[in-house]
Amino acid sequence: MNSNTRKKLRVLFKAALLGVVFSLGLSLYVRNYFQGKNGIFWDLLFMIPTLILGSIIGIANTPQENSFVFMVIANVLVITFTFIAFAFFWQFIVKGNHENKK
Repeated sequence: MNSNTRKKLRVLFKAALLGVVFSLGLSLYVRNYFQGKNGIFWDLLFMIPTLILGSIIGIANTPQENSFVFMVIANVLVITFTFIAFAFFWQFIVKGNHENKK
């Protein structure tokens, strides 16, 4: 593996870490700020990945699916994979294998 590929993989790893930190912060902020308020938009936004992941792994309509921890895990996965997909697209598709020529 050449150094250019290592740099691109390092960028993907940084995007994954950024996605985890961003999604954890957003989940905790939304949970604390909108708790007890009329935050139906945020509830629906955070429940969509939870419902999809719950049906995929087979815990749909159970107390585990409705827990805050499962909601955070589902949203962390979705947001992190979104960050990785954008970084992958940017590093390997847009930038490609063009070397900086001096």
